[in-house]
Amino acid sequence: MELRRLPRRPRGSACEDGCTGVHSYTADDTRWCWAGAQRGRHAVDAERVAAPPPHLTARARGLDFWRAWTELEVVAKLTGTPVLALLQRQGLGAPTPPGIIVEHRREGEFHCCLGVKV
Repeated sequence: MELRRLPRRPRGSACEDGCTGVHSYTADDTRWCWAGAQRGRHAVDAERVAAPPPHLTARARGLDFWRAWTELEVVAKLTGTPVLALLQRQGLGAPTPPGIIVEHRREGEFHCCLGVKV
């Protein structure tokens, strides 16, 4: 995936030129924008790695939690499936479904996952 960086802006402020509405919002109300991405074909999720994992995922021991969670969020966005339905159906750490390619990266204190539907 060709991507130099993920611009960040406070929720409610204008995105950079080229924004197509492919976003992720973190708990601190920061909007991450994947400029130039196509809605429905691309997805992004970002999470602060220092944040404690949610209680409902306590069974995910032994996994890199935020890597698995951001990937699950991206798959949910690209398949139109609620993330909690995916979590219940397949759990965390399941293989990426056919037809979806993901890339993981660190952006400072955040773990980001980018996904493309092929």
